[in-house]
Amino acid sequence: MKDYKGTKWNEIDVADYGNLIALLRQYKLKVLRHLARTHGMPGYSQLGKDQLAMALARYILQPQIMKRYFSCADDQEIKVYEQLAAQAGTPCSLTEKGSDYLYMGGYCMETTGGQLMVPAAVAKAYEHINTEKFHKRRRLVYRVWSYMNAAIYLYGICRPEQITALYNLHESDVLPEPELHGIFRELEPVRGRFIYQNGWFADTSLVESGAYRDVLCDQKGIRAFVPDREMIREIGEMGLCEPDRQLMPMINFFLRNFQVGREAAAKDAFEIHHMIRFGADGLDVSNRMAELGMILDSDEKASDFEQTMDRVWNDTRQIGLNGHTRAEVEAMEAQQDPDRPCPCGSGKRYRQCCGRGKGRG
Repeated sequence: MKDYKGTKWNEIDVADYGNLIALLRQYKLKVLRHLARTHGMPGYSQLGKDQLAMALARYILQPQIMKRYFSCADDQEIKVYEQLAAQAGTPCSLTEKGSDYLYMGGYCMETTGGQLMVPAAVAKAYEHINTEKFHKRRRLVYRVWSYMNAAIYLYGICRPEQITALYNLHESDVLPEPELHGIFRELEPVRGRFIYQNGWFADTSLVESGAYRDVLCDQKGIRAFVPDREMIREIGEMGLCEPDRQLMPMINFFLRNFQVGREAAAKDAFEIHHMIRFGADGLDVSNRMAELGMILDSDEKASDFEQTMDRVWNDTRQIGLNGHTRAEVEAMEAQQDPDRPCPCGSGKRYRQCCGRGKGRG
């Protein structure tokens, strides 16, 4: 068995190490392979389940591997980890959120009783990277990720200079573009919600489907929406922004008209909210609702649906509108002088380019 350099094996009890292997062996082979792939472990596909569990136990405890993974954690995730690590090896019940990221990295385990536990071997290995210098870097990495995540959420696809401009607008330090790319390479294996390709950062699903071309076409002539720091934080923590305007009307519509619990209503509303952000129309939404078992089988439901969706479509920030809502774009178009140069940069007048057929408002 390869003994990876840098791990303080003399400080990790043999029993603790054996316990970590036993815990990893409880996972299915495909889960272990996912863990190995997440951490960039070489040669994992050639190993059987027991061999892979043993190899992973050593690999993920290496200081450089732990540092790379934990450097992408936010303060809440570190807080939860340290609460669990304080009782290392003991199953705990926590009400706070923040354990999912640690669980996906293999540093936090779930017991058969549904409790969470940090193995003692992990807690001891973590102490070798737990320095103020490390946490200073970790906070920078997560802060940059928040800006990248917000930009992709709002625009779907953007240039690196848009992200650095947002960061430099709100933060006291300056983020050079080379550092942005370096941090992205750290984040990509573990926070891989978007990719970098041909000079663009883009939502992975847009690139895989080829829809990014349509998004760029839709965005033509619409200046990018600029979020404030609170919205950037909100998107990072919740995966969406302005939930009272964009999500709650749909949740309440589902609760009023269908026999669903609040948790199921929130889950379905989040999915449809995502569809609308990506440009879905009323037919797309009603078809998806039918697939979910929510049929508009009365005039009252259809009328309620129409009123709710009108409000949601006007208030949802869409990637095809460069992060704006429909209401904001209509207001901008109404103020646009048709004889001024088009904001898309074509050199033509607005009425001859992106404002063609829109009149003077």
